[in-house]
Amino acid sequence: MLELIIEEATKTIPPRMQEQLKDTKVRKDMTEAYGKEVFLGENNDTYPVVNPETGMYRSDLIYSAYIRARMQGNSKVANKAKELFESKGCEKELNIKIQDINVSLIDITEMMFVDELGKETLNWIE
Repeated sequence: MLELIIEEATKTIPPRMQEQLKDTKVRKDMTEAYGKEVFLGENNDTYPVVNPETGMYRSDLIYSAYIRARMQGNSKVANKAKELFESKGCEKELNIKIQDINVSLIDITEMMFVDELGKETLNWIE
């Protein structure tokens, strides 16, 4: 399930940008050119939220950072991403279809978390 959620969140990011963001030199250049705000992670090299070519915030990167942070149990980054998503007026929401039902990836992420042993666990809403 985790792999599916990450895959769906990543689909919205253009392939060229995905490749750029994998490159450590590009990440270093981004920080030097646009400042520490380009990443939400504590080491300033994880959870990118801006276009590596323009330095502009991208809703799909912010959304993806939120989902990955929630799934990895990083509430500090998840909260930063959520605040940034709202403050930038992002309206994009990713949905996946499960049988005949469309479900928001954020809703699924909120129900699911990974425990300290790395085991997927579901929080069922009653």
